[in-house]
Amino acid sequence: MAEITPLNVYLCANVLLVLAAALVESVRAVSPLLRQPMAYRHQLRLCQAAALAALLLPLLGSSSGRSGLLPSTAQVWSAPSASEGALPGPVQQRSHVSFGSSSASLPFDVVSQLAGVVFVAGLVWVLARLAGDAWATMRIISEAQTIRRQRSVRILASEQVSVPFSFWLPGRCYVTVPSSLLLRPEDVRLAIRHEFQHHRQQDTKLVYLQQLLKAAFFWNPAVHWLERQLRELQEFSCDEAVGHRRGVATRSYCQCLLSVAAAALPQRRAQIHAGLIGSGAGKLLKRRIEALLDASERVPSAVPRVRCWRRRADADGDDRAQLRRAPPGSRSLAPGSGENGRRRAARQRVSHRRE
Repeated sequence: MAEITPLNVYLCANVLLVLAAALVESVRAVSPLLRQPMAYRHQLRLCQAAALAALLLPLLGSSSGRSGLLPSTAQVWSAPSASEGALPGPVQQRSHVSFGSSSASLPFDVVSQLAGVVFVAGLVWVLARLAGDAWATMRIISEAQTIRRQRSVRILASEQVSVPFSFWLPGRCYVTVPSSLLLRPEDVRLAIRHEFQHHRQQDTKLVYLQQLLKAAFFWNPAVHWLERQLRELQEFSCDEAVGHRRGVATRSYCQCLLSVAAAALPQRRAQIHAGLIGSGAGKLLKRRIEALLDASERVPSAVPRVRCWRRRADADGDDRAQLRRAPPGSRSLAPGSGENGRRRAARQRVSHRRE
């Protein structure tokens, strides 16, 4: 049985991450074709579960290895001729590298050391970039003006940003909006709702794990693609949750996205926090607006029920108002008075005709 090494676990995790990316792509491609498309929040949870399973399964497999069931040594030959067929000494493994017509042979240990140096250099570069984003975000928060403070929540306004964003630190939840956005109260309200939804979904906490995953597997294209899918699904899920809330007009929300996206063109997006406009603002924003409009077209099926309920409530209110206006000794409704009374009289006439 081959020995399970950290390198084997790492390579196995890379393969499983490729499979997880393929699974997420398949689900996102099939969902619009279904009669009832899969909710974006469910797609987001599936993507997170697939990435987590790709990381944990190799670790569980290495910790539950069954090498102890096999004998540590085995006697192959017991005859005296065993000395005649003695195995040769260990051969040093070499790796052959070719560049066009020229080729070179290097010891496998040297190749492993070079690969380790390249991996560490790439990891340090990605982590340094993330540290720079975190430092810039902290500087913006420290220089911003506090609009509202309640327990661990801080709503800030800053002149250094053009896109609202949410950021989490242990014990603190921040929502920062551009100062120019304060001139449009409706857009401020929608932007704050969107950013608070990121906090509710734990996106501002999971972003740290996403960036560590991308740093550890920076050379794997599937990991970058999977991280981008997570970002997109987070934005779609927030739009879905905010768009279904009472008092939020789809047209106003789409207009808010467009106005914020227009102001966000010259600004570079940091990777350490969640924002109202995600990466790939052009194509992604178009798809987000289309998803909002499609969802708003499916909502009117429940409107007739709401209107009937309101009409019935208005009729009951008319009856109560008639009771209040009646004299104290005659506070009773005639069978045909009021909207409900007229309905009861009509039902009685229909029943008499049937009889």
